[in-house]
Amino acid sequence: MARRVDITKKFQTKYTLNWKKIKNTKEASSFLSSLATFILYVRFKKLEADNTPLEELLKCINAIMKALDVAKEEWISEGSSLYIAIHNDFNLLLGKLPLSLNLQEKHIINLKQIKTENKTIPVTLLYSEGPIASIS
Repeated sequence: MARRVDITKKFQTKYTLNWKKIKNTKEASSFLSSLATFILYVRFKKLEADNTPLEELLKCINAIMKALDVAKEEWISEGSSLYIAIHNDFNLLLGKLPLSLNLQEKHIINLKQIKTENKTIPVTLLYSEGPIASIS
């Protein structure tokens, strides 16, 4: 379910056993979307308590953050205690990221020292005005 909301940014009312969307399925109601978001958050807290690797926790909290966009019930909307708790956990998780993953050493290149040469690059341009239609 987390992967589905992470990709589609919405919940459906029905899925197959391997979490694929079923054709002609309706989008979940606001209440069901909010409930699913809460279930994802409970799962995240369980994974966190089980010392799940940081990468998995980040994937999970990312799906929860996307699910919050479709969760419209008052008890999980912006400003609610649950919404604040989710954002606090998100910020705590970001604080655990090692700096080496976030920052790459930057090299400054002096462009004046680089020799410039004019080079010819062969380019093929394809142009089309669109499909040719015939009227019978």
